[in-house]
Amino acid sequence: MIAPGGVCWAFLVGAFLLPSCQLFGWGADPDVRAAREDCQGVDARDFMSCVEGHAVESKNGDVCRLMGAFADDMCLQTLYEAIADPGICAEIYLPGVRANCEASYASLTAEP
Repeated sequence: MIAPGGVCWAFLVGAFLLPSCQLFGWGADPDVRAAREDCQGVDARDFMSCVEGHAVESKNGDVCRLMGAFADDMCLQTLYEAIADPGICAEIYLPGVRANCEASYASLTAEP
């Protein structure tokens, strides 16, 4: 069993090493690069908020990839809830989050 501190450490290592290895594709996206630069050096508690803020501001789900595999889904949910545009669902790269996004907007339009 991994201690809670070990999980946090693994998250932080993944969050900072993963983006540094991305030279092409989403890692070269200007919004992702801006978020990486602005959020680098931010303490662990504020890192997620920093990345989420950049994702919402740029309306770009690829920015959420900076959070790593275990937290990017929360970032994507924050993004689609904040921008209130059902078109964002098609751009979400995680199938499960995309389905939740579509269901969320479908329920909003179904309510009287």
